[in-house]
Amino acid sequence: MEKTYADDFEVKELAGTTKKIKVSITAVKEKQLPELDDELAQDVSEDYNTLDDLKASIEKKLKDEVKEKIENIKTDNLLLKIVENSKIDLPESMISAELDNRWNNFMQQSRMTEENLDMFLQLQGQTKDGLRDSWKDDAAKTVKSQILLEKILEKEDIKVSDKDIENELNTQAEMYKMPYDEIKETFEKNGMMEYLKKDIKTKKLIKDLLKTASIKKGDKIDYNDFVVGKY
Repeated sequence: MEKTYADDFEVKELAGTTKKIKVSITAVKEKQLPELDDELAQDVSEDYNTLDDLKASIEKKLKDEVKEKIENIKTDNLLLKIVENSKIDLPESMISAELDNRWNNFMQQSRMTEENLDMFLQLQGQTKDGLRDSWKDDAAKTVKSQILLEKILEKEDIKVSDKDIENELNTQAEMYKMPYDEIKETFEKNGMMEYLKKDIKTKKLIKDLLKTASIKKGDKIDYNDFVVGKY
């Protein structure tokens, strides 16, 4: 297969050139899927005795994911409105730091070295700088929303109880499949308890802000469309 780069392509070494990519098929395999029955459910986990148990668990997980996604969408829209109604001049250094953070996360998710990721982007007709530029507006909004939330938290007297901390640690323990005492010890040893309290305060603040926000109910959409962002 061939890839042709435009004359004005950002990477000068590739501009106006055509590169050949050779792909060799060494084997074709067909995956044999097991029967959908109680035996399959028991193989998945000892928590399931029947196929209905497995189906019920999957249904609950999907519903929980949808609920979480809806809450995230509401939060994102709330923060966007707050940013739009506020005037903040950000230094480039703060935006650059957020872009660095996004790039590092992107590398971790891709599981590539920076060199290999650069090569992959070039094959897609992109560059690291171009990708960072495409993130810039959203990165600025993220930094602004963080600053505004900090300012609001300074003015609001939001309390964090021991029960709040216990509930959040239980959530973290469930997420990382760790015992409660172990996750608590990890937070304490790494000096993360203050971060945890701040995170709880932020969640409480957003919850309070959403209560006073005007939210319109939208039309029903297909689950698959919702998951891929077609809404």
